[in-house]
Amino acid sequence: LIDGCMKCTDDGLDHCAECFGGYFLNRKSKCVSKTTFVWWIILGISFLLVLLILAWIANLALRPVENPEGLEEGLSLRSRSKLQKPKWMEHEKDDLGRRASEMSDQGLAMRRSWELDTNLTKTSVGGAGMLLHFNFQVAVIGWAVVAAAVWALMALYVDMSFLWIGLRSAHTPHDHCVLVADGYETQRRLMKYKVAFIVVLYLCSFIFAVAHSIRQLRLFQIEDSKHSTHKDFCIEVNGVPECTGDQHLEKDIKVAMQEALGQRVVGVSVCWNFEKDKWVIMRVIEDDLYERENPVPLKQLDSVSTGVRRRYRLGFMTRVFAWMERVFLHPTTQRIITKGRNFSRTELRRANLRRHGVHLGVRAGTRQITKPVIYEGPEDGSGVESDTGLKDSPVKSDQNMEIDMDEVLGKMKNTGKAFVVFDTEAARDAAIRVAEESGGIQFKGVTLNLKASEVEPDSVAWQNCVTIDRVGRAWRVFSGIIIVLIAQLTWGLLFYLPYAYYELKFDYNYGQEPKRSQQMIFTIIIAFGNALMYIVCGEVADRTGFYSIDRREVCY
Repeated sequence: LIDGCMKCTDDGLDHCAECFGGYFLNRKSKCVSKTTFVWWIILGISFLLVLLILAWIANLALRPVENPEGLEEGLSLRSRSKLQKPKWMEHEKDDLGRRASEMSDQGLAMRRSWELDTNLTKTSVGGAGMLLHFNFQVAVIGWAVVAAAVWALMALYVDMSFLWIGLRSAHTPHDHCVLVADGYETQRRLMKYKVAFIVVLYLCSFIFAVAHSIRQLRLFQIEDSKHSTHKDFCIEVNGVPECTGDQHLEKDIKVAMQEALGQRVVGVSVCWNFEKDKWVIMRVIEDDLYERENPVPLKQLDSVSTGVRRRYRLGFMTRVFAWMERVFLHPTTQRIITKGRNFSRTELRRANLRRHGVHLGVRAGTRQITKPVIYEGPEDGSGVESDTGLKDSPVKSDQNMEIDMDEVLGKMKNTGKAFVVFDTEAARDAAIRVAEESGGIQFKGVTLNLKASEVEPDSVAWQNCVTIDRVGRAWRVFSGIIIVLIAQLTWGLLFYLPYAYYELKFDYNYGQEPKRSQQMIFTIIIAFGNALMYIVCGEVADRTGFYSIDRREVCY
């Protein structure tokens, strides 16, 4: 038996005279795959990556603790982030016999951890999403167990060959011929039962999937009715007339709602069309958050890191790992990984300026918040590049200019959508009833349409709350479908086609099969291609512009 041999020699030995395509004949008259060196390269790179990860973990464990307060705070934050039971009553005790008052005096959280035997299909530990996820896992396991049980019963009552057909191996050419002939006849004889099993399994799976989706919806509705969340106090308003940011639109809507509905309004959130100045506004918000979360100046941090480097002579591997960590943990890298926004060449240069201590300056009215902004224009000095979203914005294109946020926000226009928050859930319901009975709320000559909010505040994609007509929305969906189809074709050519070619060219004579290592590598390659397809589908769903993350996930 010679792998890949198409024609053997007549000398009575296991020598090959001619090999199949994809193989070459070596000096020992054996057929060797032409892709063997590729597998060795892939295995070598994988082995080096594993060694690098292990060395990095060991390096982290051996580093001295330079910030014990930060380490303690990080461990405490991780502990508080764990899923725990609600606070217990005073008469209850924890596992160590301490009461709630004793725990409070010691500065400890008055909460218990969930038991390991908690039924996550019935107990809401982390919200409705986790509850539905574990119910889905149980449904998948149950479906697989039932399908396997039906197959076993069919083998028991029809023919036991269902359990071993295609699984036996041959060790000699004679055994292989016998196995192929017997398998061919057995497969023809049992084909009608296999087809019937597949048809029934498909129909039952479809019915089961529909029933399970209905049950999941009911579980979500039951779980949602048990808790009052932010959206239960909020209504969605559509048809708000177009205004600019220098008008007090939120205040006007609040007054109009209170007068028309007779209920106290806590606040109003208007959806603004800031697509044109998106980069500026998000940059200001990010800088403000950065300064609030990092009160220590960057220069002081640099001096601390310099002192650490002087105190400890860092080895070569430590310097390499430190450089890798700085690259991976850099804000630019994190935004790209988390799809915070798309980066142009100029934006990457600006992020690099910020890394070296250059902050964005904002002039809010007459108040100076931070240092002046440094905007690096294109090479020709003509100003800010158009792909940054700053074209036609109040931001000047000079190298050293401040941003007048009053002007930026004053020229911004709303999108026609707003959210009104009431004091109680009953007040929200009463307001909706009044609006339905009156046919809407009159506001600045137009009729506002009110309905209960279907989304939570953290699931609203505010940047997508723009006014897009049906033609524009349909064009986005159509272009997204075209992009997915092109990506699917690329996936088939670059990832699946090499696998199919290898499987077709492989010599299956005498019962040979591809090596498990090669099958595993192909599996990893195809899985990587699938991950790229997920990324493409996610980007298409993002660019479609749904105003809520829930609808974006449905599209995805």
